[in-house]
Amino acid sequence: EQLIVKAIATPQGNNSAIYYNSLGDAFRDQEKYPLALGAYKKAILLNPKNMIALNNLATLYLTGHKLDEAFEYYNRILALDPHNALAFFNIGLAHRDHGNKHLAYEFFIKAISAKNDFYQAHNAVGKLLADSKKWDEAKTHYQQAILHNNKSWDAWGLYSKTRINM
Repeated sequence: EQLIVKAIATPQGNNSAIYYNSLGDAFRDQEKYPLALGAYKKAILLNPKNMIALNNLATLYLTGHKLDEAFEYYNRILALDPHNALAFFNIGLAHRDHGNKHLAYEFFIKAISAKNDFYQAHNAVGKLLADSKKWDEAKTHYQQAILHNNKSWDAWGLYSKTRINM
C-alpha cells in the first residue's frame, strides 16, 4: 500500500492516465476514498480529457456528498461532450438525492434526449412522475425502461404500481 501511495505522489513508475484511473478504481473498491481521489486526480492531470477518470472522480465526490466538486467534474465532461447521457443522468441523481426534483427531472430528460435507450433514466423519470401522482406519464417511462431492458426489475415493479394507482 505504501508503494501505491508513493506512486501517486511521484511521477516515477507507470505514468499513464489509464494506470492511475485503474488504481483509483482499486482504491474505491477497497473503500480507501482519499487514495482513490488522489489517483483519479493524477489520471486527469495526465490526461485532462479522460472521460472515464472525470466521471469516476465526479461520482466519488457525489457519493461523498460533495456536490460542488461533483458538479465541477460533470460539467467538465459536458464541456468535452455536450451530449454525455451519463453526466446528465448523474447530475439528475445528485439533484434528486438532495431534494431538487424539478432539476432532477430536467437532467434525466436531457439524459434520455442524449440516449433514448437509457433505461435507468426512463426509470428515474417514471419514479419522479409517480411520486407526483402523474400515473400515465410515469407508466410511459416505465414502459420505455422495460422496452430497453426487459430485466429492469425496478421498472417492472413500479410499472405494476402505476397500473394499480390509475
